[in-house]
Amino acid sequence: MRTLTTIIILAFTIFLSSCGLLRETDFSLIQIGMTTAEVKQNIGTPARVVAAKRYDDGILEIYEYPRLKAQPDTMLNWLLFIDNRLEEWGPKEQYLPSEYDRYYHKYRKNRR
Repeated sequence: MRTLTTIIILAFTIFLSSCGLLRETDFSLIQIGMTTAEVKQNIGTPARVVAAKRYDDGILEIYEYPRLKAQPDTMLNWLLFIDNRLEEWGPKEQYLPSEYDRYYHKYRKNRR
């Protein structure tokens, strides 16, 4: 009887802890202008860094976050950072390196 109770409690604990993995990433917790540290604090570590490129006057980084933490291939969002500040985020796209340059120069131009 004691073994059965232990198994039920263990199964229930595993079930409850796995529900946390099914949570959606809450992108409402981030806003333009946040630093990479602030974004990580609010929505966690990115699934991967898609790109990072150093320019003469700054750095571009693109982070990838899945909508569902337990299913990293579901509706991916890319967050674009220029000089450690969030400039844009949205659904994943297949960018070419020349498009990284376009994004970088777009946001650098707006800051001057």
